[in-house]
Amino acid sequence: MILSSSLHKSNVIFVFRDPNLPAPENHDFMSLFGGEEGKGTQFVDDPFMRMKILDASKLGIQVAWEGRRLRIEDLAAREPETSLLAERAVSVLQKLFPATLPRLESFGFNVEVYYQNSDVIQIQEMFKNVIPEPFEIGEGLLDFGWQWTKAHKNGRQVDGYFLKVTAPLELVIHHNAHFNESEIPDEKRLINCFSSMYEQTHVVAKSLKL
Repeated sequence: MILSSSLHKSNVIFVFRDPNLPAPENHDFMSLFGGEEGKGTQFVDDPFMRMKILDASKLGIQVAWEGRRLRIEDLAAREPETSLLAERAVSVLQKLFPATLPRLESFGFNVEVYYQNSDVIQIQEMFKNVIPEPFEIGEGLLDFGWQWTKAHKNGRQVDGYFLKVTAPLELVIHHNAHFNESEIPDEKRLINCFSSMYEQTHVVAKSLKL
């Protein structure tokens, strides 16, 4: 039985359709957060990796340009009810593309949640059920995991789950909710998507037979 959970990572990613979409200028990144919000901000531009990263430590937000992807990371790993991801994502997009918002190939959320279980999770037994005898490693097994991907009937959403038992009483779930949509969603839609996928992560954790 799951006793508690802790969100360790959350982000939202926008993948743009145009493979030749030029990266926003450095000054556009530097002007994303002003006043008190911008204090302590650090910016890195790596042309070789085609990456630009802005860390707004005051807000606990990171904005990263990765090729044709824009990622907004909540470094404070706040729960959906207090998260700034949706609000900041809309603001960042509007400031980086003030004239016309580019069309998307997709967008999605990622969360990484740690769960504490009431009973010891028997990873040796799980391992034996899927790996034949010649590969048995017994007590040398340090962790164990599995993953699956689910496509929704609407054809627009795909959920990927990666589960890993990292300690006798601890389980980590990484959940990616991927939406194949061309229009950039508004703040309300982003909030609903984030809340819904996070709740679904909990449903999966509580449904596991550990």
